[in-house]
Amino acid sequence: MRFEAPAGYLVVSGGELVRQGMEGGRSFAEYRQDEPGKYVAAAVGRFADLGLRQEGRLAVRAFGLPRTREQTQSLLLSTEKVMAFLTDLFGPCPYSFMNLAVLEGRTPGGHSPPGMILIQQRPPLLIGRTALRDDPASFYDVPGFFLAHELAHQWWGQGVAPQNYRERWLAEAWAQYAAALWVRKLDRFAIWAWRHTDAGPVNLGHRLGHLRGDPQIYRAIVYDKGAYVVHMLRAIVGEETFDRAIPAFLAEHRFSKAGTDDLREALEAASGKALQPYFTSWIYGTALPVLRYTSKTEAAGSAYRTVVDVRPRNLPGPVPLQIAVTTEGGREEQTVTLAAEGGHFTVTTPRPPRKLEINGDRALLARVERGR
Repeated sequence: MRFEAPAGYLVVSGGELVRQGMEGGRSFAEYRQDEPGKYVAAAVGRFADLGLRQEGRLAVRAFGLPRTREQTQSLLLSTEKVMAFLTDLFGPCPYSFMNLAVLEGRTPGGHSPPGMILIQQRPPLLIGRTALRDDPASFYDVPGFFLAHELAHQWWGQGVAPQNYRERWLAEAWAQYAAALWVRKLDRFAIWAWRHTDAGPVNLGHRLGHLRGDPQIYRAIVYDKGAYVVHMLRAIVGEETFDRAIPAFLAEHRFSKAGTDDLREALEAASGKALQPYFTSWIYGTALPVLRYTSKTEAAGSAYRTVVDVRPRNLPGPVPLQIAVTTEGGREEQTVTLAAEGGHFTVTTPRPPRKLEINGDRALLARVERGR
């Protein structure tokens, strides 16, 4: 692909930059991308080529504007680390050459065309002076979140494309979850998911929020609730099984379309578990689990035995559940299997309990209520 622009400007696109220069008073840039792409994107600006970093088969080249050069060089180093992390999660990147372009804009964000990452950052003069509206997809105050989200789209969205608008969660939820793993933050997703879950199921895709004219509903459910569903599925099938099945799924569907049923069948084949009830509730439905519990502690010789009774609602099947008891001497944690009908669990501690937590690790997107 060859792009031309006025002198002093450079066009950044996806793929390997094979040649650039000036001809007839205009600048040109030529890119070669051997892998398939759904579309071609280009950014035009006073970009400077800030160098290339290569690790194995993956090469990343950075382009910065006059006011973003310092940030671009920093993000290039971060990109190398994030890509290594994502490769461990999802297998080799679908694209062998990546171009990173860093822009400025009032609202931070990004875009991820095939073989290309656009990151938009706020100008320094705006930081701290004008407030940004809270948004389900915006974690601008968490360093590295946008970068990890957009990079993950090279696997989820470009390497494998959702079959149709209803399957958008196979791009956005997975990119959101990958970013959460990178920055180690998942808790904010729950706030948005609970706020909007009744507006419609994850599988409604772009139609979410359409009638109300509120795009935040789409992002809250598809991005955040969807990411939490991925997190719960990972716990249900087991991390080792999940981490083996997902790269295989991505490799099988490389540069093609996939749907929710394809993903479910891949996880079922790898785990030997029937997962349809979970998908029916969490992807095609709107209800989320509510865990109501009671507890009673008794002395048991030199120790203390706390019996916890958990009665869930809207639980589609067995799930791992953390129960934690804090005493003066420390914290005792147990991960149990909670059946759909509930169960009784016992935690023994050497000292009297001071605090009892159900789902304290937030592994489940569930509301916890204490009964009487």
